Amino acid sequence: MRAACVRPEVRLSDKGELIIPPLSAEDVPAEAQALRDELSELLPLAPIASLLVELDRRTGFLDCFTHASGKQSRSAELKRNLLAVLIANATNLGLVRMAEACGISYDILAWTEEWYIREETLAAANAAIVNYHHRLPLTQVFGGGTLSSSDGQRFPVQGKSTTARAMKKYFAGPGRGIRRALRLICQLFGGR
Repeated sequence: MRAACVRPEVRLSDKGELIIPPLSAEDVPAEAQALRDELSELLPLAPIASLLVELDRRTGFLDCFTHASGKQSRSAELKRNLLAVLIANATNLGLVRMAEACGISYDILAWTEEWYIREETLAAANAAIVNYHHRLPLTQVFGGGTLSSSDGQRFPVQGKSTTARAMKKYFAGPGRGIRRALRLICQLFGGR
C-alpha cells in the first residue's frame, strides 16, 4: 500500500542521491480567480514615488532629513531629490541608474545623499512613520504594536565572518549563511 503513495518521478540518482521534483501548481478554482480579479480592479496601481509623497503628506517624514551642517533653508526640489535617493537605495538601483531614469543629475543625487541621508536622519524618519502608524485606529485592532510581520533572505558566504554566523534554526546542515531581515517596520518604535 505504501508504494502506491510514492510519486513515480521520485527516484535515486546514479550516485544514490534522492531526487524529488517540485510539485506542480494546483489549478485555481474559477470562483477564486474571479474574486482575485475583482479585488485587483479595486486597488489602483500606484507608483512607489506617489505612495511616498502621500506618506510624507501624512507623516512629514521627509522633514526629518536635515542638512548635516544644520542649514535650515530647503529648496523646492529637495523633497523630490530625497525621494529619488531613498528609492535608489531601497531598490538597489543606485544613484547612477536613478539619475538616468529620473532626469535628476547624478551630482545632485550624490550631494543630497551625502548631506541629508545619515543614520540619525533615517532613524528620525523611521520614527515619524512608526509613530503615525501607532496612532491609526486600525493598528490597535491588531494588538499593541510590539510585533511585526517579517521576512528574510539567506546569503551564502565563503569563509569565516565576525558579523555572520549560521543560524541552526534556519540553516541546518553544512555551509554558512547570514540572514538579512527585510522588515515591514524596519525598527520597532524607531529604535535600533
